Amino acid sequence: MPDSDSLRSAPAATWPGIALCILTVSLSLVAVNTVRAEETAAFETSQVVRLGQSRPGLGSNSGSVAFSADGRKLAVGEETGAVHIWDVEADRPIASFPGPGQQLQLVAFTADGSRLITISHGRIAVFDVHEGNLIRSIGLAGMPSQSAVSPKGDRAAVNVGNNLELFDLEAGRRLRNLGPANVRPFALAFSPDGKLVANAATNRRLHIIDVETGSLVGEATQLEHLVRALVFVPDGDRLLLAGHDGNVHSMDVQTRATEPMPGTAFGRTTNELVLSRDGKVLAIRTGGQVTVVHLDDEREREPLTLTNNLRVYSPRFHSAMAISPDGRLIAAARRTSGPGFDLWQVEDGVRPGPRDGHIGAVGELAATPDGKTLVSWGEDQQVIAWDLASGEARHLGEVAWESYQSDLTIRDGHVWLTTHLTGHHHITRINLADGQRTVVQAGTGGTRGLHFLQDRGEAVTVAWPGGDLALIELETQKPIRSLQTPPAVAGALAFSRDGRCVAMLHGNGVSLWRDGPDLRMYSHVPLPQRGDAASKIALSWDNSLAAVARADGRLKVLEMPTGAIVAQWQPGPIGARARPAAFLPHRSDAIITIDNEGIPILFDLTTQQDRGLLPSDAAPISAILVMEEAGRVAFGGMDGAITLIPLPESGDDRPGTLEAPAIEELWRTLADRDAAKGYRAALLLSRGGSPAAKWIAEHLGASAFDEEHFQRLVAKLDDYSYQRREQATLTLMDLGRSARPFIDDHLAGGGISKEVSWRLQQVLEEHQFHDFSRPENIRAVRAVTAMRNIANEDAREALKAWAQGAPGAVLTEEANEAIRWLEARNGKPDRELR
Repeated sequence: MPDSDSLRSAPAATWPGIALCILTVSLSLVAVNTVRAEETAAFETSQVVRLGQSRPGLGSNSGSVAFSADGRKLAVGEETGAVHIWDVEADRPIASFPGPGQQLQLVAFTADGSRLITISHGRIAVFDVHEGNLIRSIGLAGMPSQSAVSPKGDRAAVNVGNNLELFDLEAGRRLRNLGPANVRPFALAFSPDGKLVANAATNRRLHIIDVETGSLVGEATQLEHLVRALVFVPDGDRLLLAGHDGNVHSMDVQTRATEPMPGTAFGRTTNELVLSRDGKVLAIRTGGQVTVVHLDDEREREPLTLTNNLRVYSPRFHSAMAISPDGRLIAAARRTSGPGFDLWQVEDGVRPGPRDGHIGAVGELAATPDGKTLVSWGEDQQVIAWDLASGEARHLGEVAWESYQSDLTIRDGHVWLTTHLTGHHHITRINLADGQRTVVQAGTGGTRGLHFLQDRGEAVTVAWPGGDLALIELETQKPIRSLQTPPAVAGALAFSRDGRCVAMLHGNGVSLWRDGPDLRMYSHVPLPQRGDAASKIALSWDNSLAAVARADGRLKVLEMPTGAIVAQWQPGPIGARARPAAFLPHRSDAIITIDNEGIPILFDLTTQQDRGLLPSDAAPISAILVMEEAGRVAFGGMDGAITLIPLPESGDDRPGTLEAPAIEELWRTLADRDAAKGYRAALLLSRGGSPAAKWIAEHLGASAFDEEHFQRLVAKLDDYSYQRREQATLTLMDLGRSARPFIDDHLAGGGISKEVSWRLQQVLEEHQFHDFSRPENIRAVRAVTAMRNIANEDAREALKAWAQGAPGAVLTEEANEAIRWLEARNGKPDRELR
């Protein structure tokens, strides 16, 4: 079997000969002991394929990057402290060094390139680059706020707490304390000869310290602004300073006289300055923007002049930079929500190396209806269309995005992208054939997702932060009307495969919308924990489940519309990123998501167990897309590459056999308040075939409404006794939504007192949504799930009978929804569990 490195680095140009990897994943669906053993389903995958080249991966708070002395190697540090050595010319990893599992603050090479130095929480580590082993480790009292390594790589200045310490990296010991106590440095830098350390502190003072003696040799006490970054020029007689004022200043080391550099007024806080060894190229980092300045330094002691200014934008903030010794390449490490780094050529600002894929994480994936083209949208802002037959990549340009507020949809030969950037939203349409771009809508506020209503020429989106849904007419591209939602900050949208349902995240829960004659909210479920941190949601293909992902990595699978939790994952090392998830086609027993290491898994909701879908050393996954038409699952990686595997298939399509005692036990469990048990019972009943369908039909009749009882209750609403009026009102509320049509008739007919009208309005407000805490309603939802999955003649007849029940009742509405779903499947039964 090919190793993972060969799979990752294989370019799309070698598509015909790309490595194939066969993985067999077995999932045993554990049922009650009366289910035949041969029903156990085995999920299989094969033909692992990679699109695009992988890139160096960094954690959500990446530490640093550094070039070797010859400029051929780049050290890339992860949040965990691990460091990867990347061959810049070959564009591939060549070595890795483990970390202590703590956040990395700095990585650097020694002057001869033979040693690699990392500074992280709790330690300084020195590695032998050629042998790949740890030479020495020096303990630290905590996480450094600032650190610097001398040009030779023999000394390190590290600030932990309020102590600025000097370490001898050759001897592996602490040498002395540097600088005044109780002053936290914002920036540190060694002079080119390694004899001085410049320390810009939070008290707006700059200290220049003799490394050998620890004595203060110079001080600037009247800096106008906080200095966040500083660097010595090659001759060591000047310092370049930058900070909160957004300007770069040049300071004479001897006199401490300061003057601004022309052309470097950015108006934003400068976080880092990096100068090439020859002093001719300066890189200035201001948040997510990197400015490259070519300096004319031929005249001694003259002010530095700007000869060329090239601005390169990155979609995410950066945490560290490095310039190659020859000044031709600049690397900038990502800090938030996106692994990887940006690598630029200074001459023209173009990223070197092959451009057959993304640089950085893949954020969103979508596929054309025929399954022949995959479109990816990455954190490098690139939109790429992949031909799945040839593996070729076609770039459709750049569209700026923010991962937690973006959406990618394909319809009628066009790619639709919704973005929210700095208080404004855009809906962009790109023609897949010619790449022509149109801004469909732009405005203030935000939009989260775009959903096309089936056969209506309308789309629905959600306003942010207001949270109301808005219907948009596609032909005129104008809003039609607004649909009010619960008062909360809007979250993400999930759209059903059949174009009839919308699931929406709110600050306080999840709502399910169904598209009947008019799109309406069917249920609203409060989340057990704060919902405003939830940033992604996905619906199963039969709309019975919703996967809700929080920004802290938690993932909950909710039963819809009851909102009960069927399964959940707790946060792990994947960091502050919403966990991607997708449901298998026509199945509601399994979900594809990622484990706490970012590796794809198939989670069986029946057994509550998972099986891996990719090799354990595969790149952490940032996006998942199920493509039924292509018969594949696409995984977007944090390294920028895309992995394709065939859809996991069921190993046995034969229905099972359940004896009457087993069916009776599962029937009792169906209404269990433990959603995992109750939903599992529905799945196991689905495998019972005709015996299970007949049992359920005999024990669950269509919902009936006692109109005479209703009329007696309404009459009591005008009773002279306040207690009787209150009791009648509460009893009417207990009747549920099935009473709504009769209440509407009473209110429309008139001839009732104000007291009765007021109380009926109270009942209507109570009946806005179904009460899914009632066991009978929970059993009805799960019984319909089982019948929809069985989908034989007995099950369909029962669904038709239930659909004729009392209007507004849970069983009636759920049965009608199941019938519509089965009809949309053209009479094909749901494949799940069979």
